[in-house]
Amino acid sequence: MDILQTIQHQYNKLSDKEKAIANYVLQNDSRLQNMTITNLSQVTGASTSTITRFCRKMGAESYVDMKMKINSISNKIEVKQDDYIDQIFYYYNKIIDMTNKSLDKQLIYDAIKKIKEAKRIYIYGLGSSGFTAEELNLRFLKMGMTARCLTNTHLMLIGSSTLTEDDLVIAISSSGGTDEIVETLDICKERGAGIISITSFADSYISEISDISLVVFSSKFADEKKFVNTQFAIIYLLDIITTILMSQEESYTLNYDKADEMMTRRNRFAKP
Repeated sequence: MDILQTIQHQYNKLSDKEKAIANYVLQNDSRLQNMTITNLSQVTGASTSTITRFCRKMGAESYVDMKMKINSISNKIEVKQDDYIDQIFYYYNKIIDMTNKSLDKQLIYDAIKKIKEAKRIYIYGLGSSGFTAEELNLRFLKMGMTARCLTNTHLMLIGSSTLTEDDLVIAISSSGGTDEIVETLDICKERGAGIISITSFADSYISEISDISLVVFSSKFADEKKFVNTQFAIIYLLDIITTILMSQEESYTLNYDKADEMMTRRNRFAKP
């Protein structure tokens, strides 16, 4: 785990001032080399002593040592503030790169094994994560799996009350602390269902309660003000899971292709 991964991993345990430092460092890692500790203090509102303590919490001996550790792993691309096309390209590449570093490949294969063995799959998500949950549900249905997506709090609670040990719940929450998801997963755990979580924070409650937690890089750490696709890293992970599933089971691929063919045929004969 490099220092940028460590910062994200420790993020929820930080004070407000330390989070301000973490946000700036994660969003501006390539610019940090030209900043003194005083400069960083001015832009974050944190004192130099707080910055020094933050550095030590992250495993660096000093601010200079933190800069050296970050410099050894950071993307050196400089993006002009008014070049929005290059900015988005940079953000997407940064998120892919950091997610690749965060993902545990063995856990992905363990999750895929649980998905294949489950009698029924329930996918939970709220807000933007709800749209991602619907996308994953659609992929599973097209592969011929018995899956259901629940993006309504009341339906989540009702659905969870009937789960069995043969069922699997996949909970999607970037923050890992959505109250409604937390409450629902407590019920899922009591019912003995398997739980896979997809989140950006390894120390979150849903990560801790899950049998398997898949951690991706948070888009807010690419650029909190400009970057709007909070689900990009999760979609990238879903692409990985989908590709591996279809490579392992020919029936998934055949079912998926048949579903696509049926939809194409329906659209062709649909009235204009």
